[in-house]
Amino acid sequence: MILSILHRPLGIDPAVLFINSVTTWLGFHYGATDGTKHRLIRNMKIPNIPTFMCLDIMGHFIPMLGWGYIVFSSKRQITMYDIANQNLLCSAYYAFVINGVNGYKQYADYPYWRQVFQAVVVPSTSRYVMNEMIGGNIFPFIGMLSVWWYGKEYLDLNDTRPGRGTPYYMIENQEYRVLTLTNDIARYST
Repeated sequence: MILSILHRPLGIDPAVLFINSVTTWLGFHYGATDGTKHRLIRNMKIPNIPTFMCLDIMGHFIPMLGWGYIVFSSKRQITMYDIANQNLLCSAYYAFVINGVNGYKQYADYPYWRQVFQAVVVPSTSRYVMNEMIGGNIFPFIGMLSVWWYGKEYLDLNDTRPGRGTPYYMIENQEYRVLTLTNDIARYST
């Protein structure tokens, strides 16, 4: 949001802001499993989940769509130079605003390897997909959405409760089994 607001005075190219927005959006959602969103809501004193979702949409999703539209409509190809500029801006942001490379210092603790993965893979993937879309090929975009969606779904399904190592689905299944067993015992004992 800071870079988006200051893009004219600083002369930041929309392609750089698009790459940065995609990386931020995807990094937030891939990093925010294992109870991270709940810790974030608590740490930032956000009153409820709809408010959290609205803030997420305004802070992460809308900038990505806006910069993506600007880049796509201008038919400007994204270059490796744009990715290098994005990495430079992101590094400066972490160094001066957050005082370190780990983004969890700003929000909440989340698995470090996911942050590294998104910072390395997303800019080049986004560059390739946007350039293909500008050229008229939407299949890489469909593939990218599928991989991102189901990769996130996999992490969500394996999400664990804060402080525990048991995935939510296993806990829910155990609770369901206990409830079913209790109901069966009550039914047969009467």
